[in-house]
Amino acid sequence: MCFLGFGSYYCYDNPGALQQQIITDMKIDVSSFSQLYSWYSWPQTILCFFGGFLIDRFFGIRFGAIIFATIIFFGQLIFAAGALLNHFWLMNFGRFM
Repeated sequence: MCFLGFGSYYCYDNPGALQQQIITDMKIDVSSFSQLYSWYSWPQTILCFFGGFLIDRFFGIRFGAIIFATIIFFGQLIFAAGALLNHFWLMNFGRFM
């Protein structure tokens, strides 16, 4: 369970380590790069209520952790596909997911 939290924070901080490379290779400015963190953070202000409700009422802690870790994994795959295909909008969608 503790490694699921580690993986989640690793996915969150991953673009920060590659900031200069993303800005240079995708030819974007710093404010566009900051959108990657905005697309990740804004949905979390609402989804924590729904996620907590679903875990408490339906899924349970173990199954809920697996479901949400899977969603984070697929979001990271979409983010990586956007970087591979050089589509910044796809990277933003992966961060939103």
